[in-house]
Amino acid sequence: MTTHRLWLKRIVGLFLLISLVGYYLLLLSNSQLYRDTFFHIGRIYEIRYAFQHFEFPNWLNFQSFFGIGQAVNGMYPDISLYPFVLLTMLLSPFHQVVAIQVLIAVLTIIVTYVCLTRRHVPTDISLYTSTIYTFALLCRRIEFQPGTSIILIFGLPMAFTTFDILVSKNFDIKLALKFALVVILVLYSHFLSIIVLAFMMASIFAYLLITKKTSIYAITNILVAMIISILAISPIIYRYLLINQSGITMPAFQGNIHSASLPSLIKGAFVAFFVIIVSFLTYHKKSIRSVFTSPLTLLILYVCFLCTYFPWKLFNHVPLVNDFQFTDFRFLPILFIIAAIFISQTQGKSISRTYKILGVLAILMILLSTALLIHRARKINFPFNADTYKAVTLVMGSYNKEEQHVNQDMYYDYYPYGVSSSLKNGVFLSKKGQRIVWNPTIKSGKNQIPIKKVAINNGVNITPKKSLTSTTGKITLPMLGYKSLNYQVRVNGKNVSYTINGLYLAIHQHHLSRSDVITVMFHNPTIYTWLMVIALIYVVLLISVLVYLT
Repeated sequence: MTTHRLWLKRIVGLFLLISLVGYYLLLLSNSQLYRDTFFHIGRIYEIRYAFQHFEFPNWLNFQSFFGIGQAVNGMYPDISLYPFVLLTMLLSPFHQVVAIQVLIAVLTIIVTYVCLTRRHVPTDISLYTSTIYTFALLCRRIEFQPGTSIILIFGLPMAFTTFDILVSKNFDIKLALKFALVVILVLYSHFLSIIVLAFMMASIFAYLLITKKTSIYAITNILVAMIISILAISPIIYRYLLINQSGITMPAFQGNIHSASLPSLIKGAFVAFFVIIVSFLTYHKKSIRSVFTSPLTLLILYVCFLCTYFPWKLFNHVPLVNDFQFTDFRFLPILFIIAAIFISQTQGKSISRTYKILGVLAILMILLSTALLIHRARKINFPFNADTYKAVTLVMGSYNKEEQHVNQDMYYDYYPYGVSSSLKNGVFLSKKGQRIVWNPTIKSGKNQIPIKKVAINNGVNITPKKSLTSTTGKITLPMLGYKSLNYQVRVNGKNVSYTINGLYLAIHQHHLSRSDVITVMFHNPTIYTWLMVIALIYVVLLISVLVYLT
């Protein structure tokens, strides 16, 4: 490596270190507690709380999401989040969330760099590519979404492994094991992403089949990988099936997949397109011609087609696929992975000044992401800091302006089936539907009594503010009820029977006084705990075997 290349590498490395420190400081003072950020931070807090009590996270949310027992935890895998939460447990809840975001960025750089150097890409090109890829993703990110962010840490290794298995010409147990770990990672992070992966793999395999660049061994290796992964993903399958037996309300816009317009696609993927175009400048003229007809270029066009003109209405009634909501949100990250691959393939096809162009591009991407973060910070309506973090752990709302701000349409996600009567315009919770959050009461017939609610481990304690007498012998609680789950309900420490009245739990009780304490608890099934232990040991074993084979 020449002196000029070495100095540029050091300059980019210095910029990178300074920018990561700056990113941490910006997040400390200029984040926004908004929409998906609020939604995902609640689950991080639930994981933290469970680990403090030496348990796996409860399927139902009692410490967050206003303590109404919503099954958000149960319907999000989040297992890949566990190591990040464990590594940051000594921090305060607010600083933990900030540290996890920075840790994800650092790991994205490291994993991408190691992946490229192991594929014999020069170390300086690998550094520039990993920097460009990571900060391009930061430019795109508006809200903190840990599941997809963790998947994108391994974006390049996953892409290379997926392509390798699709073009495999013989049975390869090591390749099958690597792809099994890809499947496990995706399912441990974000369930819908596995549908995106399957959709892209089916499309690419069809292309390879037509061009006769694959074989039956590709299907064999994929099937073996799926068999290997079954035990690891069994806890997720078990809880999904059990919760779904209750009949649950799926997320907003289910069955109404939205495609992006071409202008909005260009705006959303501008950074990725910019990186791809600049990478073209590093190619020889002869190489550029071959690039325009390469499978990667065809893949870029195909991803754009999926985001805009693909007939998604045909899939509005196809289970799982009809949860895509917004196609650009699901498929655009693939463009950033392709952009990084384009850069990494400049070796052997590039002009002599490639390293200079990519080094400058890496610095520009750092500056651009920093400028965008600062720009977005100026538009903050509800800042995310140690004080406003308390909104995440609200168990009872007081309906003030700040708390109303975080009351988004997504709060009915995974409610028990039947919430449609409490929706406004079919998307947002109506005022009637919001009462369980902002004005919780216990009721019998037309009689309603306000309550005090306190979160406890695996449940809540409810205390009436006035006495309530029921002529029917049934009192409805402001707690969601899932028919397929077994609750423990006590009054003053004594078990009482319960039923599920519409969306809510109802206890069989004729009278409650101001001194009575109603305890509602749910514990994860014992079989699930054992499945989790076995699955985690199994994943460690798979990784150990892969390291040994490598």
